[in-house]
Amino acid sequence: MDRFQDLPHDIALQCFIRVPFNQFHTIRSVCKAWKAEVHLPELLRLRNSTGKAQSLVVLSQAKMNPAGKRKCLDVPVYRLVVFDWSEMPCLPEFENGLPLFCGMVAVGSDLVVMGGYDPRTWNCLSSFHIIRSVCKAWKAEVHLPDLLRLRNSTGKAQSLVVLSQAKMNPAGNRKCLDVPVYRLVVFEPETGSWSEMPCLPEFENGLPLFCGMVAVGSDLVVMGGYDPRTRDCRSSVFIFDFLSSKWRRGADLPGGPRSFFGCAGDGDRTVFVAGGHDLEKNALKSVWVYDVAKDNWTQLPDMEKERDECEGLFHDGKFHVINGYPTNMHGQFHQSIEVFDTLARKWSESNSVLSETTNTPQLCIEGTDKKLYTCRANDVVMLEDDTWRSIARLPAEVANIAYLVSFFGHLLLIGTPKYGEPSNAYKMDLNKRVWTKVYVPVEYSGHIESGCCLII
Repeated sequence: MDRFQDLPHDIALQCFIRVPFNQFHTIRSVCKAWKAEVHLPELLRLRNSTGKAQSLVVLSQAKMNPAGKRKCLDVPVYRLVVFDWSEMPCLPEFENGLPLFCGMVAVGSDLVVMGGYDPRTWNCLSSFHIIRSVCKAWKAEVHLPDLLRLRNSTGKAQSLVVLSQAKMNPAGNRKCLDVPVYRLVVFEPETGSWSEMPCLPEFENGLPLFCGMVAVGSDLVVMGGYDPRTRDCRSSVFIFDFLSSKWRRGADLPGGPRSFFGCAGDGDRTVFVAGGHDLEKNALKSVWVYDVAKDNWTQLPDMEKERDECEGLFHDGKFHVINGYPTNMHGQFHQSIEVFDTLARKWSESNSVLSETTNTPQLCIEGTDKKLYTCRANDVVMLEDDTWRSIARLPAEVANIAYLVSFFGHLLLIGTPKYGEPSNAYKMDLNKRVWTKVYVPVEYSGHIESGCCLII
């Protein structure tokens, strides 16, 4: 190998021009200089101009039945084949077959495979993590805030509703497991696709119970909750980046474990956490703000009141902490609101009718039209001139409401006819104010504990 490294550059280049394509990986392993040379665009141009370039036809081809009879498998399994009739290595994460209906594009000496359907689950796959792996420039471009803003302004953004959902009993009967085990589920309202997210690191046996979930840009932030095995209260923070499809660990919740806190995000890079209770069941009035990009926590001034089981809402540039109760009035909710002005950096009390919302989490939400919506009795209501006005009756199949969220001029409502029954879902066009039933596969009809919506 040392002799090869000492070859004059011109002679080495003549060797590179004549090397078969399937030996390039050997050449690039000789030394750093040769590795860099192989990746220079000039080499491909030179191979072309001297007539030494090779044509490669890459095919997405169904595997044949090993039993013979020149037939494909009953359920087609695809692999990548090069037309010198050799099989390419499997895609990472797809040892059981190529994604169905994926896109394939040749870029210089690279083959880019994008999207498609998982051959096992038939879930549609996001292409962002594939795009960012093409080159450093594309990886950087994908993470620029300008990309999300441009997708939004051109109407190309997608809504992703992420839910903490109980797994269904594999024995059937449309029932959840006797001891609920929660997982993260993604619903894409525009396509109707349902899929399960990868497990949290350290939590392969189920999502932490009563954890906080907040959407921040293209990130999902999961905070705290109770370990599903030990029931210990956790301070852990995990972030899932939908652009890379990977989890990372964030800085722990400061001030020790807390649970049943209110939380909300500004949609850009910041998460607010307020109230809840500590390990001694003492209601808290402390508030922290988390910068996702910098991975650090900053303490804000305390609220005036202790607020256990409060609800958090970010609206009109302000963080609202709604209702809750103090230590000495366990379970007796008081109707009051404290508002933190992010510009003035101070708290104030509000007399808004927001305090009249129920204490069920995630039922007071901001629509994409910047108006506030919630459910009261058998109606969906909208806040207008500090008055709740009914805009539609609730469908009977979701009378026992679990979750309400907005996306692109619509509301999505998930609930059950009665407690303990499988979940149903309906969406409403806010212009027409007409409900449309959403198909929910049996395996995704478990109880919803919480959720949030991302626009990517």
